[in-house]
Amino acid sequence: MKVSKLINSLKFKQVQPTITTDFDVTMLTQDTREIQPGAMFIAVDGYHIDGHTLVKQAVEKGAKIIVAQKRINVTVPVVYVQTLNEPWQSLPMFFLRLLAKKCI
Repeated sequence: MKVSKLINSLKFKQVQPTITTDFDVTMLTQDTREIQPGAMFIAVDGYHIDGHTLVKQAVEKGAKIIVAQKRINVTVPVVYVQTLNEPWQSLPMFFLRLLAKKCI
């Protein structure tokens, strides 16, 4: 799925740096153990681990874009959102609906 479609489905504050090439996102995850090349990593601040501390590991494993609440310094684009509740409510369903259309 094209990153532009995913980003446009979100209520975001900012994307840094600006994305100039529309690339494919292969999966969505908050778990660095699951990351495959082309993933969108959602840095969730959980009960035991703050996903923001794992973004460098996510990029090393192949994440092409990060969704975050807190400021982070990485070499891939970051979509900054007000709250991470909204991406986890809207992105998975949006992603699945578009994949289903391709399969039909």
